[in-house]
Amino acid sequence: MEASEEKRWLVLFNFGIDCHLGTLWFLKESLLKRTVAGYDQRSTRRAHPGLSVNRRTPSSLQDVVSMLIGTSKARSRCFSACDIMAKREPERRTYFSILRPVPVRPLNFCNTRQWRAEVERNLHKPKLTSEETQELTRFLVEGGLSR
Repeated sequence: MEASEEKRWLVLFNFGIDCHLGTLWFLKESLLKRTVAGYDQRSTRRAHPGLSVNRRTPSSLQDVVSMLIGTSKARSRCFSACDIMAKREPERRTYFSILRPVPVRPLNFCNTRQWRAEVERNLHKPKLTSEETQELTRFLVEGGLSR
């Protein structure tokens, strides 16, 4: 990709996509299988919930937007939030572990002629509530992942 084309994609990405701390996404299995060491390569799920722990705006298409993978079971030390998935009970919790953050690139959010987006916006709940965001910040500070 030429530098001018990359710059255009970056401007479009930063204008149209908010991937900051507390935003919720769905991470497609193809992305998880390719980027997460030890991920179950035989998994047939469509996607997992993703929670952005990103605190800055990407300055290039190679920057990483760190996301935590959501699961239905608490494993090790994790952060949890309610009502992440549509068609489930609102009080049902989703657990996000800090053990394996997913390194998502800005282009993973985009559909182009060369590739399909592997990150989709969570339309049911696009962002944590302000209380949940405060809890997430405390969780990350206690875990040594943030200041």
